[in-house]
Amino acid sequence: MIKKKNTEKKIVRLGYCRVSTDDRQEMSLENKIEMMRQQNCNHIYSEHGSGINDKRVEFQKMLKHIKELAGDENNIVYLIVFKNDRLSRKLRTLVNTIEDLMELGINYISLIDHIDTSSIWGGMFFQILSSFNEYEVLNTIERVKIGLDKAKENIRKTFYY
Repeated sequence: MIKKKNTEKKIVRLGYCRVSTDDRQEMSLENKIEMMRQQNCNHIYSEHGSGINDKRVEFQKMLKHIKELAGDENNIVYLIVFKNDRLSRKLRTLVNTIEDLMELGINYISLIDHIDTSSIWGGMFFQILSSFNEYEVLNTIERVKIGLDKAKENIRKTFYY
């Protein structure tokens, strides 16, 4: 008997919620978790901590889970966040993470920022965000180069006068 390959797609929605200590005026973690439940998330990762720290425990667990899910071609996976800055406060980390998700075939949704990379508009918006990140990287490299050139010139002036 020939076994049929299971071609039924399974939709998996992962939610990620984070609040930091200075989020007193924003929604509580519980409210954000409830928002993820309303999005029918199968699993919700939540934590307290700074979005500048890339080594957040739940953030790392979520990334590992996503890679596991991406390995199954029958999964259609969505990562849903309340707002972009909840995923990361560092633009470079945010852009790199979303690019990694897209390479894995994972869809990214930011509820407040109205980004959905599974749509043409969301993909375009993300590309614009990526362009700003690339500009910032190049600008930083240029500033460092200028700073090094000035430092070299100051050393020459100091030792050759």
